[in-house]
Amino acid sequence: MRLKTDMPEETDENRSVTMPFTSRQADAAEGISGPLLTRMSSERTLAVQAALMRQPEKAVALMVWRMCTCVFSGCLTTTHPFRISLTVSHGSLTENAPSGKGGAAFDILMTEQARLAALLPAGWEKDFTTFFTLSGEVLMSFMAFCTACAVDGVQTREMGHTSRSTLDTVEAAIGFHLRDWWQPTKDNYFGSLKHPQIVASLKEAGLTGAAGDAAKMKKGDAAGHAEHFMQHTRWVPVWLKGPESVAEVDADEAASETDNTDDDTPADAA
Repeated sequence: MRLKTDMPEETDENRSVTMPFTSRQADAAEGISGPLLTRMSSERTLAVQAALMRQPEKAVALMVWRMCTCVFSGCLTTTHPFRISLTVSHGSLTENAPSGKGGAAFDILMTEQARLAALLPAGWEKDFTTFFTLSGEVLMSFMAFCTACAVDGVQTREMGHTSRSTLDTVEAAIGFHLRDWWQPTKDNYFGSLKHPQIVASLKEAGLTGAAGDAAKMKKGDAAGHAEHFMQHTRWVPVWLKGPESVAEVDADEAASETDNTDDDTPADAA
C-alpha cells in the first residue's frame, strides 16, 4: 500500500519543515570510503530493524505516526527512515552488510517472518477481509514486523557529500546500541580502513597504549590488534551512531579505563 495525499504548494513557510538529507556541515564520515559507508550503514539498518521489531508498541506507534504525517500534514515532516510505501530492502541490505545473511539481526528477522507466515489466513493475499479474523495480538505482531522492515538508513556519498543518517532519532527512542548487534573485527571493519584510521579508532576508544603499538605495526597486523583490544569495549565509529547520552559517555570511559590496563599485553595480530 502506498500512501498518497494532495501535496500543498511549496512555500517559504513549509519548505523548512523537511530537513535535508545532505549538508555542508562537518562530515563525520570524512575519510571513510564510499563502499564502507554503504556496507556499514546497511549493517546498522538491519540491526535497527531487529531491535525495533522487539518493541512492537513503539514500532506500531511509529508506523501510525508516519501515516498521520501524510494524512494530516501532506507528508511534510522531520527527517525519518520509514518507507511505509512499503519497501523492503533485505536483498540489498544483506548483500552490502558485512554480516550478510549470517548476521544475528537478519537471523532474528527471518525467524520472526517464518513464525508470522504460518499465521496468515488462507487466501489472505486476495481477500483483505481475512485479516478481520486475526486477534489484536497477532495484528500487533504483523504491524511491528512490517514497520521494522520499512526502516531504511543506508547512507551514500554523491558529489563529495555524505547523506545524513536517518537512524539517529529512532535509535535513541528505542535504546539502541550497535554493539549489541555488531562487533568490529579485522575482516568486517578495520581491514577496510587506512592505517592512520585504525590508530585513530583506538585513540577514539580511549585505548591510547594500543593505538601507539598499532602505529608501529603493518596495516594488517594493526587491524587484528584493533580487533583484539576493541572486543571488550562498547566503541562504535562516530559516523555510525547518534549523539551519546551522558550515561553512555561515562560507561564508555569506564570501559576504556579498564581495557587500558591490558595495553601492555601483546595482542594476537591474526
